[in-house]
Amino acid sequence: MPTPRPCGARSGHRRRSPADPRRHSILSDHQPVTEVSVTELSRNVSAVISRVAGGERVIISRHGRPTAVIIAIDAGIDALIAGSEGFALLRREARERIEAGASAGATAGQRLVFSAAAAAELAELQGQRRRMLERRLGELIGSRPAPGLVTVRSPVDLAACEVADAGRASVLVYAVRSLASMREALFGPQLARALWRRELSRLFHGRLSWARG
Repeated sequence: MPTPRPCGARSGHRRRSPADPRRHSILSDHQPVTEVSVTELSRNVSAVISRVAGGERVIISRHGRPTAVIIAIDAGIDALIAGSEGFALLRREARERIEAGASAGATAGQRLVFSAAAAAELAELQGQRRRMLERRLGELIGSRPAPGLVTVRSPVDLAACEVADAGRASVLVYAVRSLASMREALFGPQLARALWRRELSRLFHGRLSWARG
């Protein structure tokens, strides 16, 4: 993938293979919502977790009163991006830069456009981290996504994107963040650190198994 440039900078386009759906997610409020009692949860924990992993949001009720909600971690991050005033401001600023023609040379046929902030954030990623996220962005382009808000994930980072309507750039990348920082914003530092340690262990053992194979 060519080195990203700020909004409007010209870039080439290559055909990519379709994206693995686990690598990007559409930010939507239309995922199924299910309510189960504490008793039902205790009897069917594995089945409930499988449904959550598949995209459902589950309300846990005790004595008929909603007590807790179970959602997938990625879905929680998606909701934070979609609902955060800070991310909404980044999207607005990026759109305004494009619509005002702040970057010379913008064309209606561009497939991937970075805001100035997102281009700088991606440039700060080192080596493999940057290449992995660039690869995921290329896969998103190749998947021909529908208009809307999308997050693109590598194992350690994400790009917050907006798939624009026809006649404008296909995908606007308006923020790049580490997954660790997003988990901390969502869950707080203590739980985020615990999640990160588990993820590092999983990645390490996966690489070790691959090396032995």
